[in-house]
Amino acid sequence: MWNEGNAVKDGEVAGERLSHYHFNDLYISTDRSISPIARRLVLTGSGERAQNGVFPVPRELEADLERLRGEIQRAAHERGYFEREIQVQYDGVSYRGALIAEPSEENVNPYEVQAPEYQTWCLRRIGDTPPTLDELNLPRFLHGSLKESVTRRGLVLVSGSFGSGKTTTSAACIQTWVEEACEVGVTLEDPPEFPLGVPEGKGMIYQINISDRDPAEAIKHVRRYAPRYVFLGEIRTPEAARELLHMAASGPLVLCTIHASDPIQALTSLILFASSAMEPDMARQLAARCISLIVHQEMNAGTVQARMLEVDDSDYGIQSKIRTGRYDLLYEDFETQKIRRRAGYTKPKGRARK
Repeated sequence: MWNEGNAVKDGEVAGERLSHYHFNDLYISTDRSISPIARRLVLTGSGERAQNGVFPVPRELEADLERLRGEIQRAAHERGYFEREIQVQYDGVSYRGALIAEPSEENVNPYEVQAPEYQTWCLRRIGDTPPTLDELNLPRFLHGSLKESVTRRGLVLVSGSFGSGKTTTSAACIQTWVEEACEVGVTLEDPPEFPLGVPEGKGMIYQINISDRDPAEAIKHVRRYAPRYVFLGEIRTPEAARELLHMAASGPLVLCTIHASDPIQALTSLILFASSAMEPDMARQLAARCISLIVHQEMNAGTVQARMLEVDDSDYGIQSKIRTGRYDLLYEDFETQKIRRRAGYTKPKGRARK
């Protein structure tokens, strides 16, 4: 499973290899006097639940961690110059790594960057195979709505804090939607976290690495590929937010992730981003027109907790609040839909977005 460590093989002792553990992030330094720590560290098969926070990595893994340090250095210098963001394969596990350091100075040639004497890296454990929606331990209401979104158009916004599982949920959506609809999906990530693919004859997923590329330009190109589903790994620039809204209003179902502490902040950030690259009124109009689903998820002790707002074409009240910038009033709609779900109320679906 995507969120577990590697199985313990015959002749091995559980916990003697780093790959036996599941964790989200590993902080490891080339300074051996600084003990490595990991977030939500738990030994696979132990029956323990992952706890929030960071904890020291067991001392029994020192030799394993030393070999991992070597792989980090190899990856950081693989292209002949030092890189601050890397991907590492070690002991059957994939990691995305980022150097913890001050930003590079402006106008510095990236090919001439010198490796610091001491380095601290944050390694995010990523999956070698993507999960499907059915394999994720999502709340039932969220699982059902995401599955049903296969027929939708517009924009699905997935928000959350760092390490909340946004990308995992998004990858599962694209994987599931493309296969069920037998359609074409395109992902824009920096870099791709999961190798996505569907069985032959079940559509196609094209993954585009936009590292060191302008995401806005990449989105413009994607619009020419006529995809049914598009996934943007993260909104980082006003231009990307603008192009994202234009694309979501033009036909495909677009899914994107954004860092935010709550769902309304996520929507507000998206529109504010876009408003820096277009008229604010137009940004709100496009968002009101294309927002289909807002999801906010957090990870608590290894369990996904989520809030969700569905927006159909008939939800004129929600659209009006977005169009006029009265975002705080949307909290009422979140609560209303939550109460209805608990009462077993099935919301009549409006017509599909055009």
